[in-house]
Amino acid sequence: DASGPHDTIVALTDRVPLLLFDELNERRLVYTAEQQPDGAHRVTIAKGAVQAPQKTRSLE
Repeated sequence: DASGPHDTIVALTDRVPLLLFDELNERRLVYTAEQQPDGAHRVTIAKGAVQAPQKTRSLE
């Protein structure tokens, strides 16, 4: 089924998704990234939300 313009997308990755962060920043999308207890990374992307471009990124 199709997603709406203000849905949330959650991605689970086994490492810090630096290339994804670059793409999200380029598109000025709002996202959060959290390292999980098992070492995985959970990235939550808010579709339809736009932010000002970020000049730096955290590698934590």
